[in-house]
Amino acid sequence: MQARWQNEKEVILKLREGKEKLETMRHDEEVATRRGQLEKAAKSSYGKLPALEKRIARSAIQLKKVQGDGALLNEEVTEEHIAKHLALDGHPHHETDGRREGQAATYEENLRRRLVGQEEAVEAVSNAIRRAKAGLQDPNRPLGSFLFLVQPAWARRNSPKRSRIPL
Repeated sequence: MQARWQNEKEVILKLREGKEKLETMRHDEEVATRRGQLEKAAKSSYGKLPALEKRIARSAIQLKKVQGDGALLNEEVTEEHIAKHLALDGHPHHETDGRREGQAATYEENLRRRLVGQEEAVEAVSNAIRRAKAGLQDPNRPLGSFLFLVQPAWARRNSPKRSRIPL
């Protein structure tokens, strides 16, 4: 088990180093092109970069082979990892059954029905509400300041109580 973990770790580190080197080489190529060093840029673009990309692809294939049916290490953090970690820590935000997403979609749809043609406003309000519900909002500050301009006839027909949308 430890040997497999060590092997996965080495392959992931090799893959990560290759990606970092690729990014550095692309940056250097771009700088060389801007400075007019076209020969250096061409050597990098047509010689070194393709070889490095192939090496990265081989490392990715090797990683898939090493991991086989189950990965001990992952290169990326997924939503499931976060949910599992939060559940272990006892945080209440470990629900991944989609109920929260459904609620968010519901109030966003209610806003869209009432605020026709105001896509940016609906998105801004919905994002503010999501941040607050996720606990990313400063408790000493308001969710946001929003100004909705409407025609006077609409304001007379729709009292504030009637236009209120439950969250």
